[in-house]
Amino acid sequence: MKKVAIFILLLAFTLTACSCGTRILCGGKPGDVTQTTFDALAIGMTYSDVERLETEHLVEGYYVFTKNAAGDAVIGRFDPDTLKIARITEYPAVTGDADAFASLTPGMTVYEVVRTVGLPLGSRTFGLNTLDFACSDGGEYRVTWNDDMTVLAVAPVPD
Repeated sequence: MKKVAIFILLLAFTLTACSCGTRILCGGKPGDVTQTTFDALAIGMTYSDVERLETEHLVEGYYVFTKNAAGDAVIGRFDPDTLKIARITEYPAVTGDADAFASLTPGMTVYEVVRTVGLPLGSRTFGLNTLDFACSDGGEYRVTWNDDMTVLAVAPVPD
C-alpha cells in the first residue's frame, strides 16, 4: 500500500513539474525557460532571450535598446561575466533637436546620450563602433563610441 501511495505522489509531482513554466523533469534543468517569445526586457535575460523579444530592439555590444509599452526608451545592459541582463534603465521618449546633439560631448555615457536625444536607429557603418540617431528636423546624427560606450565624436550623417 505504501508503494502505491509513493508511486501516485511521484506521478503527481512529475505531471505538475512537466506542466509548469520551467522544465525540471522533462529533459531540462531548473531555471530553463520554456517561453518562446518575450514582450519586455527583464533582468536575467540572455542574448538569445533578447533576440526573441516581440518588440523592436537593437543590440550593440553589451547594450540592448528598445521601448516599453508606454513608448519610453529602455536600455538593458548585459553583465560581461554572466552575459545576462543585469541593469535596465528607462527614460521618457525624446527625439533630439540640433541643439541637443550639439550638447553631446566626448566622455558622455550611452545613458546620457539616450536621455538627451532618444533611442538609436541602428548602425550603418562596418567595423566602426557607431550608432545613428534621428533628429527632430528629419536629419540623422552619428555618434562614435569607444569600447566602454562613451562618446568619442558626434557628427551629422551626410545625405
